[in-house]
Amino acid sequence: MEQLIHQQITKSGVSDKKIAWRCIDIDYEEDPSRSPEASQTLKDVRKQFIEGKNVRFFTTATTYLNKKLNGQQLRTTDRENSAIVILEFNPPTPTHGNSQETLGNTGGYIVSGAPCEIAKANSVFLLIGAEDQHSDLEKFVGDLDSSISWMSSSMQFIKVSINVSGEPEVYLSEFYKKNCEALGLKFKNIVLSNLNQQKAIGSPIIRAEKALNELKEFILRAGWSAQVFTYSEYNDSVDQLTRHFYSGQQDSIDRSPGALFKLQHKQITITDSADFAALSSSQGAV
Repeated sequence: MEQLIHQQITKSGVSDKKIAWRCIDIDYEEDPSRSPEASQTLKDVRKQFIEGKNVRFFTTATTYLNKKLNGQQLRTTDRENSAIVILEFNPPTPTHGNSQETLGNTGGYIVSGAPCEIAKANSVFLLIGAEDQHSDLEKFVGDLDSSISWMSSSMQFIKVSINVSGEPEVYLSEFYKKNCEALGLKFKNIVLSNLNQQKAIGSPIIRAEKALNELKEFILRAGWSAQVFTYSEYNDSVDQLTRHFYSGQQDSIDRSPGALFKLQHKQITITDSADFAALSSSQGAV
């Protein structure tokens, strides 16, 4: 897919030397469950694509945004040089039993991404349920993978995300805002107090996991059920990248960076994009 997009970009008038690829996908990391033949095919395809190009692969947006080369942040260098950043996450899929029309009327948003090790996560979730829901929450977390999406409005949770500045931010699910805001705020304050402790050590994501585990213990003692898991969330990744590359622009939050590419009938087409048209006709880098 990346090779086809690259060819289409160059056909549109952009020089190979002006294109920098940052391919971000949890599945770019070699999966031990792949067969030896599949793993070798992946290596061969990547090797062919990389040849003669400025390409770097990342499993998550967090690893990309924190990558340093020669003492400098790659994201800063890319922004100055207007590098192309491609998100190749598995696309969000409808939650079971819901149509896209139904999902659009629930007032929540679709959570999509993939569970991952804490060093590569951009968020930590604490799911909360009734006393008899422990096994349900455990199964839900155990079944999560990059092909499963879920509605935020259908779950009770506290989430800590790591923003583009590397700082943790605490979010409450819609359940607390609509049904018991005071309880939600109490939970949020417990998390914030743990995050802001002067003796807090470790990276922001490690501090976030520790804070939510502290809250989990509080919830379990109260007789409820709870599960904590680290996650690479698609929505947060898009938001982080958009804010980074479009910060300072008035419409930075209302549009996605770059052009949109569609694969249809074995042909790659570029959707109408004033940004891309300007880039392909200018002397600056893409």
